[in-house]
Amino acid sequence: MTGNDNTASNATGTFAMILNSTKTYYCLFWADNGAGYALGDNTLRNVTLTEGHNVSEAFCGKTQIPAGTSTTYTANLKRAVAKVTLKETGEIPAGNTITVKINHHTAYTVRDDTDTGDQVLHTLTWTTTAKSGTADAPVQLNDEDIFVLAPVARASLRNITFQCNDEGEVMVSNVPLQANYNTNIKGHYTTVSDQTFNVNVDNKWETGNLAPETRGIHH
Repeated sequence: MTGNDNTASNATGTFAMILNSTKTYYCLFWADNGAGYALGDNTLRNVTLTEGHNVSEAFCGKTQIPAGTSTTYTANLKRAVAKVTLKETGEIPAGNTITVKINHHTAYTVRDDTDTGDQVLHTLTWTTTAKSGTADAPVQLNDEDIFVLAPVARASLRNITFQCNDEGEVMVSNVPLQANYNTNIKGHYTTVSDQTFNVNVDNKWETGNLAPETRGIHH
């Protein structure tokens, strides 16, 4: 915004502002579920993840309002997060403890559409329900979605570590994560024997097999 920054928020998504018609304004938009995010410097240049919260689904957008215009604008928002889906190709009985550790940034800059801030190791732990899949028909291992703040323009590479119960940790390195894409990591999440994890990026987010980038990693 030209001049002083100004921030407004509400739950309806409709904003009304009185602007100086001789100036050009740049408006940034952020939408989330109301928990886990804060304005690091009281502007959307720096949206930070509150300590102790998991990354939740969030959307962002930006638009320019040229000088001398008077009209209604509609902002199209896009996700500011990538989704990670663990695909199980074998059998995991109920009652197993799965631990996932992900390197990720703790802030997002809406102006630049990129994740920023300190990079921390975030740990997620849950108890499995019974899962049974195959290499050709894997099943989703995580019952709840896993989100990570991620840049829009291109994928960034992160390390993700998995552990089943007290077995040894298995790291999948250089996992591509990009906002609005779903990263699928397919394999058998146990270290009883050597495992191969296949990683692909799906830009349909929810379903589909379109894979702009596919890599195989052996452990």
